[in-house]
Amino acid sequence: MSLVLSRLLSPSEIGIFSITAVLVSFTHVFRDFGVAAFIRRQKILSDDVLRASIGVLFTSSWIIAALLYISADYCAIYFKQPGIVQIMHIQAIGFLIIPFGSIPQAVLSRTLEVEKTTIVTFISVIVYATTCITLAYMGFSYMSMAWANLLNIIASSAGLMLLSPKGLPRMPSFKGWKRVVHFGAGAMTTSALKAVDAALPDILLGKISGTHDVGIFSRGNSTVNIFNSIATPTVNYFALPYLAKAHHGGANVGQEVGRSIALLSGIMWPALIVMAVMASSVITLLYGEAWVESATIVPWLCVCAAIQIGFVVLQPALTALNKPYLSAFPIALLVIVKITLGIASFDGDDLISFARAVAIAEMLAIPIYLYLLDRHVGLKVVDWFKAISSSLKICVLILAQVLLLKFAIQTIHQPLIRILLAALWITPGWLFAVFLFKHPLQEEVLTAWAYIKSHFPTNATRRPMAKAKSSSRIIIYGAVSARAATENTWQTFKSSTRISLARIRDILFWRLGSLRHLQYKNYLTLGSINRGDEAITAATRQQLLRHDPYLEFIDVNWGDLGTAIAKEAQQGIDLIVIAGSGYISLDGKGNLSERIEEDLKALHRTAAPMVLYGIGVNQLLESRIETDGTYVAESSATNLRDILSRASFISVRDDASRTLLGKFTHKPISLTGDPALYYLETSQAPDQHQPAEQHRPIIGINFAMHGPAANARLKRNFPVYVTALKKLQKLSNCKYVYFEHYGAEQIIPTLLSVSGIHTEIVSGDPDVLTANYARVNLHIGEMLHSNILATSAGAPTIALAYDIKHTGFFSLLDIQRNCFSSVEFDPELVVETAQEILTAETIVRARIKARRELLEIDSNLFIAECLSLTAPQQIKETALEKLG
Repeated sequence: MSLVLSRLLSPSEIGIFSITAVLVSFTHVFRDFGVAAFIRRQKILSDDVLRASIGVLFTSSWIIAALLYISADYCAIYFKQPGIVQIMHIQAIGFLIIPFGSIPQAVLSRTLEVEKTTIVTFISVIVYATTCITLAYMGFSYMSMAWANLLNIIASSAGLMLLSPKGLPRMPSFKGWKRVVHFGAGAMTTSALKAVDAALPDILLGKISGTHDVGIFSRGNSTVNIFNSIATPTVNYFALPYLAKAHHGGANVGQEVGRSIALLSGIMWPALIVMAVMASSVITLLYGEAWVESATIVPWLCVCAAIQIGFVVLQPALTALNKPYLSAFPIALLVIVKITLGIASFDGDDLISFARAVAIAEMLAIPIYLYLLDRHVGLKVVDWFKAISSSLKICVLILAQVLLLKFAIQTIHQPLIRILLAALWITPGWLFAVFLFKHPLQEEVLTAWAYIKSHFPTNATRRPMAKAKSSSRIIIYGAVSARAATENTWQTFKSSTRISLARIRDILFWRLGSLRHLQYKNYLTLGSINRGDEAITAATRQQLLRHDPYLEFIDVNWGDLGTAIAKEAQQGIDLIVIAGSGYISLDGKGNLSERIEEDLKALHRTAAPMVLYGIGVNQLLESRIETDGTYVAESSATNLRDILSRASFISVRDDASRTLLGKFTHKPISLTGDPALYYLETSQAPDQHQPAEQHRPIIGINFAMHGPAANARLKRNFPVYVTALKKLQKLSNCKYVYFEHYGAEQIIPTLLSVSGIHTEIVSGDPDVLTANYARVNLHIGEMLHSNILATSAGAPTIALAYDIKHTGFFSLLDIQRNCFSSVEFDPELVVETAQEILTAETIVRARIKARRELLEIDSNLFIAECLSLTAPQQIKETALEKLG
C-alpha cells in the first residue's frame, strides 16, 4: 500500500492523514478501556459479563467519537491543516462502528479461533486496499485513506459479527459495569504508559537535541524492532487467553511463563547478537549509507530489546491473573529513570551516551520485573535464570560465530553479500546449538520441519531486495506552499452569497463615487491564495530540481516549521531552505514578527542544516525607516543575530537587505534576487509579445488588496488610478489585462469596468500568470510579485510601491526610475514613464534580460552551495562545472 500510495498521493497529502492518524491512535487506548482484555481473561463468560462489557465499550467508544468530532476544528486550527476536520469526522464515525466488532473479536481471541479472525482480516485488508487505491486514483486525495479506513472498519465489524459464536448477546447493560471498569482502568493505564515509554526517546531527543538525532535514533530503533515486530503481535494475541486458561484450569502459570521466555529468548537473543555485531551492514542494506550513523547505537538498543524479550510475557501474565495494575508500576518507574538518565547523560554530541542511558534504565528495571514474576506470577528468580540458561549458551556460541565471520569478511564491503554470508553461516550454527544444549526450541524446530515437509515439499525461498537509497529530503519553508482546502457545499453557498451582496453594494456606492464600504474580507474564500507567495516556493523547488532531479520536498507554511520538524523527525531532514522574499518584516518601531522567535525554537530542535535564500526586509513606506541597524529594536536584534548565525548560507533579494543584515552577522551574504525572479529560466522565458509600435499595445495591471493597509490605500488611490489608466489608454490606444494575485482582487476589474475601463482578467497559478505576462508590452503592478513575475517573463514593469521591498527590487534591476510610490502617487509621472517604455520597449527588454542573466548565475551558484550540504562532493563539483 505504501509503495502504491506514494505514487498516487503527494507527501503533503499523506502527511495530512498521518497527522490525524497520530491524533486518533492514542485515543484507541481510552476507547477500548481494557474491555477486550477483560473478556479474554474471564474464566466464565456469562451473558451478564458480556452485556456489561458491551455497555462499557459502547459508552467509552461513543464518548471518544463525540470528542473527536467536536475537537476536529480545534485540531485543524492547531496544525493549520483544514483537511484534518473531514478526516477526523470520518474517523469519529468509525469509532461508532468499532464496538460492534470488538466484542466478537475478543471472544474469538479468547477461544484462540485464529482461522476465523484470519478470514476477517484478509477480507478487510482487501476492502481497505481496493478502496484506498481506487479513491486515490480518482483524485480523492488524503480522504481516500479516511474513507478506506472507515470501510475497513465496517467490513471487519460485519465479518466478526457473522463469524461470532451463536447466541452472543447484542444488547448492552450496565449491571456489573464497575467490575469491568475497575479491570479496564488498570489495563488502560499500562497501555497508556507503554505508549509513552515507546515515544519517550523521540520526545526527549526532540527536546534536548534535535530532529537529526531523533531521526538517527528512530532509524536504529526501528531496525532493532524488526524482530520485536515478529514476536510481540503473536505474544499479544495468544499469551493472555492462553495464560488465563492455564490459570483458571489450575495449571502453574509461572511454569508456562518460564517456558514462553525460554522459547522467545532462544530465537530473539541470537538474532539481536547478529544485529548488534553486523549493525552497519544491516542498516546500509536496509536504508542506505545516509543512515549508517545509526549503527553506533544499535548494540545498546539490542541490549534494551533483549531485556524486554526476557520479560515480554509479564504484562499478559499479570492481566491473566487479574492484576493488571501491577505491570504499570515498573513501566512508570522506567519512564522516570529514562527521563532522568537521558537528560543527565546526553552530552549533546554523542548519541551513544543517550542510547546507553536507555539501556541502563532497562537494566535497572530488571529487579522489579523479577520481583513481580516471583511474587505474583509464581516464577522464582532461580527458575527464570534456568529458563534463559540454555538461551545464554546459544548466544555465546552465536557471538563467537559472528565475530569470527566479521573478521573473515572484513575485506567485503557490499552489505548484501555480508548479510547473506552471515545468514548462511549463522543459521546452521544456531540449529546446531539448539540441539547441542537441548533447548526447548528443539521440539518446535522438529514440529516445524515436519509441517514444512508435509505441506511445502518444494518450497522455495525468495531473497529480499535491498531498500533503495532515498534522495535528500528538503523542507521549503515559505509563505503559502500548498493549496487551501476545498469548501464544502454550505461554505460555498455562504461565501458566494456574501460576495454577491458585497459586489452589488460596492458597485452601487462606486457609481455614487464612494468606496467607503469596500472591504477585502468580503471577497475572500477558503481557497484564496497569494500567487506571489506560491511562486516563491514553486520557483525555489524548480531551481533545486534543476541541480538534482531526485530531491524530495516537504512544503511548509509560515508558522508551521516546528510542527513539520517534529513530524519529519523519524524519516530525517537533510536541508531546510527558508525561501521567504519578505522573511524579515519590520513594523514602524523596528520589531520583527513573532514568527522569527518561534522559528528559532523549532530550528534549535534539529541538527539539519538551514539556509536563507533570497530573503529580504519588508516595511511599509508609511513607516519610513532606513535599512539601518539602529532601527531594529533590541529584542528583535537578538533574534535577527540568532537566525543569521543558525544559517549555513545566506542570500538576499536586494542590496538594501544585504546592508541591513550585514550589521548583524559577519557571514558572507550573497545577492541573488527574489526566488520568483527565476520562476522561468532566462533561456526559457517565452517571447510571445509583439512590439507596441506594430500593434495595439497590451498593458497588464494589478492593484493590491490583500490586507487592511492595502485595502485602505486602494480606497484612497483608486480614483487616481482610474484617471491615470484612462489617460494612458487615450494616449496609447492600449488594451488592459488585469492580473489577479489574490482572491479579494476579484472586485477590482468590476469596479474598473464600471469606470469605463474594460479589462481581460487573468487568474490562476504562477504558470498561468507568467504565460500571460509574456505577451504584455508593459505591466503596471502594485503587488511586488506581479512586477517580479512579469520580469521573469521578460516584460518591462512599473511599480506602484507601498513597501521598501519595491525600491529594493527595482534598484537591483537598475531601473529605479520605474518605481513610483503609491503613498504619494503622481499619475502624470506614471503615464509619462509608461509611454517612454512603450516607445523603447525592445531596448528596455534587452537591459532587463542582461541584468537578470547575471543575477541568475549568482543564484545558481548559491543553490549549488546549498545542495553541497546534503550532496556528495562530486555532485557539487558537477553542478559547478555546469555553471562554468
